[in-house]
Amino acid sequence: MEPASELLDRNIDEIMMRWEARAFNEVPAAVGQTSLFLRNALPKFLKSLVTLLSKKQRASAQIDFDAAELYRQSKEHGRGCAGVPAYIMSQVIFEYHILRDVILQVMENFAVHVLSSVNGPNCAPSPRFTLIKNKAPF
Repeated sequence: MEPASELLDRNIDEIMMRWEARAFNEVPAAVGQTSLFLRNALPKFLKSLVTLLSKKQRASAQIDFDAAELYRQSKEHGRGCAGVPAYIMSQVIFEYHILRDVILQVMENFAVHVLSSVNGPNCAPSPRFTLIKNKAPF
């Protein structure tokens, strides 16, 4: 099975497409915004997440740098939203909740695909995975 970082990297476009559709439907301040505005720094954020999650050997200083870059990208997205009076902090946070859900859906779909190719088409994700997904901290 491929590492999570590779799965995430390979599916950034799909994740962004699903996230954007949900954000337009579920975040009140997103209504009427352009796709470019809504996405702003999130593709870079996901790329930074891929780097941070990769198994590539890195020195501690590089890991710290990668984590700082992830933080910087998340702040950049928030600043972009802050420029629109209709956006309030809770809506930006909700966008990240949607992003988390979409990432987990993509990962779960991949796991179901792998399991069904091994165990047959009626295979479902384990209850443990579902429990972990529903108790995610952010």
